[in-house]
Amino acid sequence: VHAYDTQTEKIARCRQYGAGTGEVNAISYPAGGELLYVGGTDGAIDVWYLDSNEWTHLNSSVTACPIQTEANAANTTEARVLEEIESGSFETSPEEEGNSSRQMGPVVTSFSTAGVGRTLYSASVDGVIRAWDTGTGENVGYMTMPNMDKINTIQISADGHTIFSGGDNVAFRWDIKTYMVDNRTSGYWIGGLTGPMMSFGDEIKAMGVDEVNHRLYVAGKGGEAMAFDALNGTWLRSEERRVGKECRSRW
Repeated sequence: VHAYDTQTEKIARCRQYGAGTGEVNAISYPAGGELLYVGGTDGAIDVWYLDSNEWTHLNSSVTACPIQTEANAANTTEARVLEEIESGSFETSPEEEGNSSRQMGPVVTSFSTAGVGRTLYSASVDGVIRAWDTGTGENVGYMTMPNMDKINTIQISADGHTIFSGGDNVAFRWDIKTYMVDNRTSGYWIGGLTGPMMSFGDEIKAMGVDEVNHRLYVAGKGGEAMAFDALNGTWLRSEERRVGKECRSRW
């Protein structure tokens, strides 16, 4: 993970995720907070303080992060992990030696949170959205997606009450309701009402929410983006961009 000075446009510091054997898929930094959430193919969620001395700080003359990850890149890549998951041969890694707080799980693909002190939600390749208490790090709830084997991206509304999820070829809107489970004070099942299913037709890789105009923007692997009415799921318009000489717009 690299942190850039936006004024000098140079790397100010960097830090390695896990043991360097996985790839970073998602990071989340709630505005005004002190913590950065990092997740990827290691299947763990790292929580880093922005002012921690565990970062490698660089001076202005250094142009590249000194952390070497190339040697490990060929060993555990996202493509290999996903291939193992699809074939059923993937196994989660044990906890790292000397770091009992680092819990391994399914490959993390996306994060979303409504702000500092609010619940952090993570999406994974097993089609589950998990809720995390940002104060204790405890997994306090989860929800499973219908007809969705993998979730690539999630977005949450500003009030923290609505989640949008996108995966194989459809997006869903979820109005979050929580229910106590197993008589635990901190655990809950995320339920609630499912909004419309928005059909994209290709693997969804990214989403954006326009709460002012009630629109959900969905982008996919094939280079196409679509806009939907976030309330009723109606398709509004689409645009396709192709690399090279051809550039065709269909708004």
